[in-house]
Amino acid sequence: MKVAAIQMISSADLNDNLATAERLIRQAAAEGAQLLLLPEYWPLMG
Repeated sequence: MKVAAIQMISSADLNDNLATAERLIRQAAAEGAQLLLLPEYWPLMG
């Protein structure tokens, strides 16, 4: 099983954070990840 730990810098803009997470998740999945882990507070920081 391939696991991906998504690293991102969240901001106070929810829409930007969702777009970034979607891009990174799609990239990891395209590279074969079957389990994705997101950081705490990834959707909104502020």
